[in-house]
Formats: sequence, structure tokens, C-alpha cells
Amino acid sequence: MGVDEKNKTSQKFQKSYFDVLGLCCSSEVALIEKLLKPLDGVKDVSIIVPSRTVIVLHDSNIISQVRIVKALNQARLEANVRVVGDAVDYRKKWPSPYAIGCGVLLLLSFLKYVYRPLEWLALAAVAVGIFPIFLKGIAALWNFTLDTNILALFAGNI
Repeated sequence: MGVDEKNKTSQKFQKSYFDVLGLCCSSEVALIEKLLKPLDGVKDVSIIVPSRTVIVLHDSNIISQVRIVKALNQARLEANVRVVGDAVDYRKKWPSPYAIGCGVLLLLSFLKYVYRPLEWLALAAVAVGIFPIFLKGIAALWNFTLDTNILALFAGNI
């Protein structure tokens, strides 16, 4: 392959960066790869778990960034396109309302030593926090992928 052919091949493919806020651990890497690799036009998928970044090398004439985001969001991964050169500062982002509600209820349940019935707020914290896990588990089941969210669903039923 000559230099001109390499340039044509590299110009054909576009490298896109996606912020995937629903990427919490390395067990979801298989889910993302299973979602994106079968799509027409996707050549390569790289996932960086600590920064919650997915890098996709794709043919922009066949598949758009919007379609890739849509595929990720169908699995409830809260994805969006990162503008090139746009550094995202995660320190300025708030956690999900479910995480905030769960944390507040859990903290209030520690007041059970002052007023005994407040211990039931810990159960309410679990009820609030399980909803996003349940949705991600359903999405993983839909995609025939075993991950920690499905295991949490099964553990809750035992």
C-alpha cells in the first residue's frame, strides 16, 4: 500500500469522541463493543473507562455521530458527542438525581440513633437507587450481555 492509498484510507475514516456518563466500570466495555462493532461503517472502538470516553473510528459517509450516540443511549448509557478539543471537566457536573436522593436518604437514616423510625429511610434509599440499575439491567438483557447490573437484579430477587 502506497502513501497515497494510506492517506485516502485515513481520510475516509473519522475518529469521533463520545462522553458516556453511564460507563461506570470495565464490565460495560463488552456491552459497548457489542453495540457498536456490528454497526455498518464502524471500523474500531476504543474505550477509556476512567475518563468515561469512547473513541470510535468510523466512516462518516455510512454512519453519523448521532446514530452512534443513539445506539449507546438505547442501552441507557447517557452518551453524547464530545466536540473536538473540548475538554470536559467532570468536577463541575452534578451526580444524577437518583444518586443524590439515595445519598440524602442514607445519611438521614443514620439519625436512627436519635429517632428509631428513621432507620426505614435506608430502605427508601435502596428503592430510589435501584431504579437506574434496573433500567441498565433491562438494557443489558435486551442486548444479551451479562454485566454487573444484571447480577444486581438477580441478587435483589434472591
